[in-house]
Amino acid sequence: MLKYLTLLGLTITMVSCNPSSKGDNQNETGSLPEIQESIENFIPSEEDITMYIGTYTRKEGHVEGKAKGIHLAYLNAHTGVINVKETFEAGDNPSFLVVHPTGKLLYAVNETGGFTDEFYGSVSALAINEDHSLSLLNTKSSEGIAPCHISLSNQGTHVFVANYVTGSITSFPTTLEGRLGSAQNVIRYKGKGQTERQTTAHAHYIAHLKNGEVISADLGTDSLRFHQFTSGQLITSKKAIKAPAGSGPRHVVPHPVLPILYVVNELNSTITSFKPNANDNYQEFQTISTLQEGEDDEGNCAAIKITPNGKNLYVSNRGNYNNIAIFDVDEQGQLSIVSHQSSLGNIPRDIEISPDGKYLVAANQDSDNLVAFSINQTNGLLQNPKVTNGVPTPVCIKFLR
Repeated sequence: MLKYLTLLGLTITMVSCNPSSKGDNQNETGSLPEIQESIENFIPSEEDITMYIGTYTRKEGHVEGKAKGIHLAYLNAHTGVINVKETFEAGDNPSFLVVHPTGKLLYAVNETGGFTDEFYGSVSALAINEDHSLSLLNTKSSEGIAPCHISLSNQGTHVFVANYVTGSITSFPTTLEGRLGSAQNVIRYKGKGQTERQTTAHAHYIAHLKNGEVISADLGTDSLRFHQFTSGQLITSKKAIKAPAGSGPRHVVPHPVLPILYVVNELNSTITSFKPNANDNYQEFQTISTLQEGEDDEGNCAAIKITPNGKNLYVSNRGNYNNIAIFDVDEQGQLSIVSHQSSLGNIPRDIEISPDGKYLVAANQDSDNLVAFSINQTNGLLQNPKVTNGVPTPVCIKFLR
């Protein structure tokens, strides 16, 4: 059983919602927000949705990691209030997470590597107990430096990892108990792009699509690559997408119904949409900025998510903006900007939509807070924010569905 630590002194701040292009944390009247103390010894109810929050636990070049492990939290489906209950140790920098479809297992990348004593990062398997606590099962090398994204095969039998620094992807088999086997295969990509951040390949995302293909995003070479997944092996196919030069594709989200892939581009703050063509590949049919008109600084986009009904899409902008771009999605999958909402914190590293589609939660990495917004079901606007402070270095949000 993993050692766990109770988070004390958390506060929940309720503020009115003022859409903004910058990271303005005041409410629209400028008055002090109402503050409610978090509940100590919190006991979840049937109205609470379980959440796990990946974190950084140590100082790295891009972050002052402060956390002690993976946070266990609960989102109240009636009020939108988040209570953080405990933190479970899970190795260094358990940043990005994925929950197994059974709801009984959680996998995390340990985003480290590049030093003489830890050349590669690692991947950890954890059991989710009946009380939602976590127990470490085992840890394996990610066979790459700085693993930054993790996902599961459609059957939940294999774990996929993207290693940023080495520009590689790795697959791992799992046992019936959920433990990780040794890496089954590693594919390392080469090449470069046109910007100073693209001197080599940088794998940033990997996922198993519904059609059986595995897609990976390479920020370093402006590429989206497809792979066949056969007998536990990833095999790179000739099918690939070349994203706009210098865009830096980071993450991908498929439309829940239409055969469309939405790609958020970190380096030029855009979303590029792709749909199938007659050659069994994908073609670009729209590129749209995540920034407001007249803004041209790097937004450093991070997360991209779409509502379960496919009506609205959201992207987090970091850097000078610290906001969430809100898009309408029409019946053909075309995007149009609706508004920008302050994330009410600094560096919104991840956003996630609750399973019922009623809330969007933002994890503000550098201000140590979580913010739950109600999603207006008519126009997609983010409203009635509830701010939970004192959550060290949150990076990734995953709901236990």
